[in-house]
Amino acid sequence: MRPLLIRIAINASVTATLLAITGFAFAEMSATILNANSKDWQATNKDSQIWTNELRYRLPLVMALGGVVFVVIGEMIRFAIVGRPVAAKAILPPEPDAEKLLEDLLKQVEAAEKATKPNAPPTS
Repeated sequence: MRPLLIRIAINASVTATLLAITGFAFAEMSATILNANSKDWQATNKDSQIWTNELRYRLPLVMALGGVVFVVIGEMIRFAIVGRPVAAKAILPPEPDAEKLLEDLLKQVEAAEKATKPNAPPTS
């Protein structure tokens, strides 16, 4: 469950950030359109300012929240279908034949040296 929560946290934060930036851009564009289309500047300026102020914080917030909900639902569906990932077992690569041959030769040489030399005290 922990990998699922980590994946949700990462993906949701990235999605929320990108959608909030996009929502802010949309809010600015719509504010520009609302202010440009007013015929009677004094009368409708107050209305367009109210709409503009509402859009500037609501649109990015709603888009980011929608993105987070979408990511959470998508990750939960993915987890239900795929399930928990199985940890791969550590498989050691087979020992190369050359190494085996060298180890055998080294053992034979050491055995031959022990057989030819009597147990003499070590020289210093």
